[in-house]
Amino acid sequence: MAREFLDIDLLSVMIEGWCKYEGLRDAALRTRSTAASEEVRLSTCKISMVQHPRIDVMVGEQTVHSIDFAVSVVVDAATLNAVLRHGALVELTSGTCDVTVTFGTEYVSVSASRTFDPHLAVNLGQGIPLVDEVIELPEQRQAHPGVDAREPVSE
Repeated sequence: MAREFLDIDLLSVMIEGWCKYEGLRDAALRTRSTAASEEVRLSTCKISMVQHPRIDVMVGEQTVHSIDFAVSVVVDAATLNAVLRHGALVELTSGTCDVTVTFGTEYVSVSASRTFDPHLAVNLGQGIPLVDEVIELPEQRQAHPGVDAREPVSE
């Protein structure tokens, strides 16, 4: 019995969750009848570090001046992206990492940024459909208030 309980199709669970994620559903709707593809960020991670080193200017054994610095590193990583085409999830990709390093004193500050892309991807073949044919685009949903977008509108 425990084995059956733990026998979960993780991919099905993920697909069901993705079908409920409005950003993915809307991208699937926008790409459903076009050749264009669209990338949607599924998760992000922000990491930051700040250090405050000090340099003492010395004459002989005596400190005559101290210079305080600040060093900051910020990494903003898009850890997982979904690529949609023709209304289906066709690829999962690693996201980019935007890194900003700032170095400064109380008088001057220098900052530099760079984007890294590890280019990791999982191709899902023909894709996993995320929308039904009867679902309307977000702007069309406004035209039918109170009507569930999953149900066809009867005339």
